[in-house]
Amino acid sequence: MTTYTGTRKEGEFVADELGRVKQDYVKKIYELIQKRGNVREVDLAKEMNLSKPSVCIAIKDLQEKGYVQELIWPGLQLTRKGEELGKELYARYVFYQGLLMQCGISEEDAKKEACMMEHVQSSENFLKLQEYFCSSMKSQK
Repeated sequence: MTTYTGTRKEGEFVADELGRVKQDYVKKIYELIQKRGNVREVDLAKEMNLSKPSVCIAIKDLQEKGYVQELIWPGLQLTRKGEELGKELYARYVFYQGLLMQCGISEEDAKKEACMMEHVQSSENFLKLQEYFCSSMKSQK
């Protein structure tokens, strides 16, 4: 299970600075960089089933807020701030998806609901929940 150790302040929500949609961009860029090593706007548009102009607008906003930088090669890169957020969101997504599937929820539904759940809990409480379930799983083995 992917774990996140957290660097946010106590009680801070992951959605405090960006909305859910922009967070999803950061998470998807993080995922694609982990899988492929690089990502271009056109790849992002295809993966997220969005138009290239929509992606361009979102990327520009993420650049202005310091989450993304665009290089000629290899394409989009996350800043340290963006990578931290992407890693946290991805860890939350994987955790919630796994938890929901263990409860008997279908993979398709678990993916959809995990995508919603990753945005709404404070970092402090997410870490507590993650720690509880990880320790429970270890004690069951």
